[in-house]
Amino acid sequence: MTTTVSLGEICEFLGGGTPSRKVHQYWNGGIPWATVKDFGTDRISHTAEFISQEGLDNSASKIVPSGTVLLVTRVGLGKVAMAGVDLAINQDIKAIVPSNNILPEFLLWSLKHIGPEIERKGVGATVKGVTLHDVKELKVPLPPLHEQRRIVGILNRASHIERLRARATDRLQQFIPALFLKMFGDPAGNPMDWNRVPFGNVVTDTTRKVTKVQKRDYASTGKIPIVDQGAELIAGYANDKSGYYDRELPIIIFGDHTRRFKLIRFPFFLGADGAKVLLPNCNDLDPVFLYGQFECLELENAGYSRHFKFLKSKELILPPIEQQKRFRTLLEGATEISDSMGEATNTAAALSASLMDRLLDR
Repeated sequence: MTTTVSLGEICEFLGGGTPSRKVHQYWNGGIPWATVKDFGTDRISHTAEFISQEGLDNSASKIVPSGTVLLVTRVGLGKVAMAGVDLAINQDIKAIVPSNNILPEFLLWSLKHIGPEIERKGVGATVKGVTLHDVKELKVPLPPLHEQRRIVGILNRASHIERLRARATDRLQQFIPALFLKMFGDPAGNPMDWNRVPFGNVVTDTTRKVTKVQKRDYASTGKIPIVDQGAELIAGYANDKSGYYDRELPIIIFGDHTRRFKLIRFPFFLGADGAKVLLPNCNDLDPVFLYGQFECLELENAGYSRHFKFLKSKELILPPIEQQKRFRTLLEGATEISDSMGEATNTAAALSASLMDRLLDR
């Protein structure tokens, strides 16, 4: 079993501060100044705000060197990152300087793993935080340095795979409308002069009400998944046939305030959240082509009911079915690549969690 130690035994700590906002000369200088809002990545190399040397000298803020581990102890409690450049920090962040017995990157991964524990320790009526004493009492593993290097190497590779997956997903979402516009033009202007048909003539709303069910893990039960707007794909399972869909590739428009469609490629139940299930009602309209066309429509930034009314008011372009299927083939090829990266990402994420769990003897 790996030895565990408290942070106070192996680390030193630095706090930060905020220069007075009333003094203009303290701001917009050349010193990066990190706050909670800069914790979007594991390494902070760019900050939203900068302070001047005068601002640094007249505040509790301190410059910490590149490679220092940064832990949020207030507001975004439990977030952790590493300074990618020399930077100053505000009062909601603690800079943690480890001894020679623990690698900074290993400390970073250890703190990321116990982030939920740090969050649970937070106290406060409105803004939760932890004290320096709480931080010093946190327990982290302390394997030999060679083992730390091995673990960091594995976790860094897993993290890199996850970043590639996120980038691929973003590019796929950009690729869908780009491919559609290249092949068919903007459906609003119809520059290629395709046939037009009213929405209601070729699309059917097949939504059926279902009873909300207790959320469970689909992977462990093998039951039919339930799809709702609060989940990426699977939010639980249903145990009756109300609201069951098994037709290929229905299109979901969710009942929130955003422009949001999904293609669902497996049998599912629909959660009772106001979403709609839309299906082509004729053989002349391919569902993947319909999805691509929806992605090119400029929906109003309004509630769900207005979204659906807007859709129903539209005329859709209807190219020959062979060309629609060509679009489907190209899109599914790109999706297959993205899905394979998703499987690799899930494996990498599971490996990361499993490794740290074993290390911490959990």
